[in-house]
Amino acid sequence: MKKLKYLLLIPLIVLLLHPFAISLDTGLLTLTGGQITFPAAASASAGANTLDDYEEGYYTATLTLDGSGTITVNTDYDQLAYTKIGRHVTIYGRIRCSAISSPSGSVQLNLPFSVTGLDEEADMSVSTVWYYNVDALSGTRMTLRTFAGGSVGEVEESTTTASNASTADNFQATTFLIFNHSYVSE
Repeated sequence: MKKLKYLLLIPLIVLLLHPFAISLDTGLLTLTGGQITFPAAASASAGANTLDDYEEGYYTATLTLDGSGTITVNTDYDQLAYTKIGRHVTIYGRIRCSAISSPSGSVQLNLPFSVTGLDEEADMSVSTVWYYNVDALSGTRMTLRTFAGGSVGEVEESTTTASNASTADNFQATTFLIFNHSYVSE
């Protein structure tokens, strides 16, 4: 028994010399200094409660239409930031349009990761979009809606009783959009 006690103390002494600690009673890992680093490529885990991915960066935002025409995003203001923690993705930032050409139909914003399908529409996310220089939106709000399997989000007008995805003809060459939207991706 005495030998076993000393064998248990050796790992504990090693842990105390490093900038983290693991409580043998609770199993909690506590950083006392330093950082947690994840590999460049995620090491997927089957454990639902295992944090196996962290990534942050920027991506080039584009606006596409499911109808006709084009909306061009200004290349000086086309970067949105993202943070991915596990399967939770948040995009944020402002983009500015620079040109339009007879846009019609719904406006779609590309996403850095595709939306994962979940049971009973739990994959759907909606957030309010701040906008500037968009026609015909009095009394409504603009939203970004993402749903299962999509690699784009739909920019829509909505009220408390209706939504309209055909917003392209409301955009101008001077339109700004600010996003802060979260969704689920594997």
